Amino acid sequence: MKGLPGLTTNSSGHGLSNGGTLPPSGAARRRSGWFTVILAAVLLVVGVVVVAQFAPILYAIAVPPAPPRPENTALISTDPAAYGVETALYSSPDDACRVARYYQSQGASCRIAPGVCDTGFVQLEQPRPGTQVARCTADVSFSIFTMRYRAEIVAGYEVQTEDFPTRLRLEREIFWTGSPGDIPLTLE
Repeated sequence: MKGLPGLTTNSSGHGLSNGGTLPPSGAARRRSGWFTVILAAVLLVVGVVVVAQFAPILYAIAVPPAPPRPENTALISTDPAAYGVETALYSSPDDACRVARYYQSQGASCRIAPGVCDTGFVQLEQPRPGTQVARCTADVSFSIFTMRYRAEIVAGYEVQTEDFPTRLRLEREIFWTGSPGDIPLTLE
C-alpha cells in the first residue's frame, strides 16, 4: 500500500501523524510526572530556605526598631535626620531618676549627675528647667544591624496640662553596615 503525501507509514502500513515516533508508553509518562513533582518540591524547599534567610533582614530594613522608652511618655517633637537617624523629645510623668533606672534595667550604660538620685528620686528642692539628671546610651543588635541610642534625661519642668516634669531626648542611629566599628560610645 502506498502512503499518502506527508504521512509516514510504519512497517504494518498504518499511518503515523507525528513524524514516525510512537507515543510514550504509560510507564514513561508516569516517570516524567514524578520527576516534575520531585523537581517542584526541591525548588519549593530551596525557595523557602532562601526566603527564610532574607525575610528578617528585609523586615529590619523596612521597619527598624525604636529605642526603648518608659510607658506613659508623650511625644513632644521628632526630628528625622535620615532613614534610621532621628531625635525625638518626650515628656514623662515619672521622676527623672526613675526614668534613668528604667534605662539601666534595659542594659544601657548611664552616667547620673552626682548627688541628684542618691535616695532614688531627684534630690533638688526646686530643679531648674533643663537640669540634666542622667545620660544613658546603649548599642542594640537586631538582625544583621546595630542600633545605637542615647537618652538624655532632664528634670525641672512645670507640670502643665499637656507636659510632664521630666523630659527625655532620645537620639537613635542605625548602623546599616552591622556594627558601629570604631565609633566610640560616649556619655559626655
